Amino acid sequence: MTDKQLLAVAVAVMNCGCAAISTDCAQDWYGAGERHGRLGMQPWDVQYAAACGKGFDQARYASGWQAGASARPALGGS
Repeated sequence: MTDKQLLAVAVAVMNCGCAAISTDCAQDWYGAGERHGRLGMQPWDVQYAAACGKGFDQARYASGWQAGASARPALGGS
């Protein structure tokens, strides 16, 4: 692999990590949490707090995440 190819791969990998979290700090935090919980995702409260600071409403996000996680159907056994 050439240096240019290696650099291109490294840049692509770094960009994928940045795209993993939405930096829309004016979004509906309850709705975002509910969506993440319903999809079975781990809470992103730490990442949102770091990205948005005071623009992040952790209580609303956590409440939404709990509601979404509670609405998920149980998986597995009988």
